Amino acid sequence: MEEVPFDLMVRFGPTPPRGTGHADIEEVRAALRKQRVFGAALASNRAINYDPVSGNREMAERAHESATVPVIVNGAVLDP
Repeated sequence: MEEVPFDLMVRFGPTPPRGTGHADIEEVRAALRKQRVFGAALASNRAINYDPVSGNREMAERAHESATVPVIVNGAVLDP
């Protein structure tokens, strides 16, 4: 069976404003396809840097928008 790479963990979102992470989910999908990566667990920049509750909710909503390959799963961030 052929191995398929799965990326852990990609950051995405418009926050923080200095541009860390990807701007949107389709940008992530395009980058994964280009590198022949089967899927990724994403965490939102908002969850990492500001608010885990709203950031995790945002990421979960984005992850469920489409079930196409590459597969996107929600990588939740816990509030320490």
